Amino acid sequence: MLVLLKISRAKKRTATLIFSRNAVICQRDGQLCFMFRVADLRSKSTLLQATIRAQLISSRVTLEGEEVPISQEELEVSGDGEKGNNLLLLWPTTVIHKINQNSPLHRFIKEDNITLKMTNPFEIIVILEGIVESTSLVTQARTSYLSSEILWGHRFKSLTPIRYSSKSGSEGSTFIDYTNFHDTYAVDMPSIRLTPEWSY
Repeated sequence: MLVLLKISRAKKRTATLIFSRNAVICQRDGQLCFMFRVADLRSKSTLLQATIRAQLISSRVTLEGEEVPISQEELEVSGDGEKGNNLLLLWPTTVIHKINQNSPLHRFIKEDNITLKMTNPFEIIVILEGIVESTSLVTQARTSYLSSEILWGHRFKSLTPIRYSSKSGSEGSTFIDYTNFHDTYAVDMPSIRLTPEWSY
């Protein structure tokens, strides 16, 4: 009975991990980036050792001319301000993949670097994994973004922290207003040159 209870809790824990409905591509610090949001709605229990992965699923042709109908290519992703694919989900996080000539997404961007090639559809599968603090069980949440669900030249709206005062009048807890979690807005996208190496 105890084991069944823990398994049930792990499944419920996954339901509190959310992803943005759309991903976006825009410039961040002068570099073209693919981005999406992830958040943990549960504030009383932290997801420990959280990691994020993203894989591009598409068809491609190798240098030898071989057609690969289902190709899986890893995208190097990291949380905003994080190093590597580890996440600290104390608040909503924007996950970033920098697009350059080494990125698998490079071949889907038109030569003028102002839009995506939609003639060859693709899908990006995202996997978030971590340890549930209360049960020490591993939980996993997944989503995916079709090429049609990636918004070119859009940026996520800012999320507003809300600070509540305690009854005694002293500083209380701070919460995040999730109203704009999925919302984006259009930004100018000047033509840029994709560099062959990662820049930080």
